Amino acid sequence: LDDYQGKTLLDDYQGKTLLDDYQGKTLLDDYQGKSNPQHNGYDRAMGRRKAFIRRNRSRPQVRHSRSLESIFRVYDLQDFGPSSGDQETITKTQHSVVLSGGFFDSGHRVIGGRGNDVFIICESTRNTCPLKTGDQLIKIEARTVAGMTHATLIDTLRLHSMKDAMTLVVTSNMEGYEKLLNSKNIKDHFYVRASFASQSYGPKLLSFQKGDVLLVTDTFPEGRSGYWYTMKVTSDGHTTEGGYVPIELIQPELQEVGQQNSLASKYQILASKSRTASQPFKCVVFRCFQPVNLIKATAPKPVILLGALEMEIRRSLVELGSSGNLKFSYCPKRTAMSPLNAGEMEDKVEVMEGEGHVSYSTCQAVEELMNKGYHCILSVSPEQLSRKQVTKLKPMVLLLECKAVKTIRSIMTSANIPLGRETMHLERSKELKAQYGSMFNGTIPLASTMGNTLHSVCKAICLHQDDVMWEDCPYDPLM
Repeated sequence: LDDYQGKTLLDDYQGKTLLDDYQGKTLLDDYQGKSNPQHNGYDRAMGRRKAFIRRNRSRPQVRHSRSLESIFRVYDLQDFGPSSGDQETITKTQHSVVLSGGFFDSGHRVIGGRGNDVFIICESTRNTCPLKTGDQLIKIEARTVAGMTHATLIDTLRLHSMKDAMTLVVTSNMEGYEKLLNSKNIKDHFYVRASFASQSYGPKLLSFQKGDVLLVTDTFPEGRSGYWYTMKVTSDGHTTEGGYVPIELIQPELQEVGQQNSLASKYQILASKSRTASQPFKCVVFRCFQPVNLIKATAPKPVILLGALEMEIRRSLVELGSSGNLKFSYCPKRTAMSPLNAGEMEDKVEVMEGEGHVSYSTCQAVEELMNKGYHCILSVSPEQLSRKQVTKLKPMVLLLECKAVKTIRSIMTSANIPLGRETMHLERSKELKAQYGSMFNGTIPLASTMGNTLHSVCKAICLHQDDVMWEDCPYDPLM
């Protein structure tokens, strides 16, 4: 502004301010979007401002003084720009509210966050307050609040409260407001999986292991940033103990730290190593959690049995056909006379190469059996468990464990299976548990007979059918 002919716009208009020029009133209050031929100082000043902007378009943006903003209602404050899906039209039940004086300073607060709708609580004593308790917040300026955590929501409202006025899009939803108040979690409600392990020693801190799933209920606990309040989630989707967890890991860029998996050990190494001016630490910040979605099974899950006597138990289970409400079947196989390329493997499971041919099943065939109420028994090697074609079927993977050769021999005798290779079956069970233990949903100890073993398998399938499944979400900057 000082660059405009060495003077400010306020001084340029006949040495007076625009407020003094118009009989002690603000031009915006009386102007109402029309041109006044007797008092056209506003038009002239706005024309000079446009000419100033055109000449200085390539210069870095400068934040203007608050007095000038109050006259021209020009807001150059940088805010969160709208995302690609935020250009929505305002429905008939929604309306815009222009709030001046700041959101929190005006006696308002919010509840809700990621996983919940966001509602406004009005504690203002003014009768002219445009917001009411129970109004559901839809947008802040041009940005929708859907998907925002409670902490991001607070930061966004504080940022826009620095301006003279902010525009909110709200809708009245007293029923949803009362429902949220009566729920356990009135702020956030979403799930994350731990990318690291943490051993905490404080009374309010929560320890967790890599791969644990946590329910986040507050991303701004007690007005503190950098921590979340979470609860551990069991395999059936229920919550247990809760506590505060750090949301970021500061890791020193040291070679010996790379193989460690505990937050506590990383911090100990960071503290024990002496820093020098010639060899300072380089620290890298990692997010401790990956967002996940909870999925509940609506059809019988495919079953993968690995371990001791796996082929014999699969065959006996299919020959059994059904047990109570459980029905079992193999997936129909197809045969190709030449090896499959990467494109042809896209929808294939149970791929087995033979002499001059390849047998396989399709994901569509497995899903058709599931929709008919069958547990599809898949013959998948442990190396194929991580293939996306297998993981997208969300199978239950069970380990057939045995601790004695005597038990294996007893099962083979009861099922009229030729004796031999008992030690090989025992060693395979131990190797699978050591190498792929984290990929199994459960362990089935083998009984002394084939009948009792099948009963244990059916019991384990019933138990793990109700296990919830977790689907990784893409990185979300709103977290």
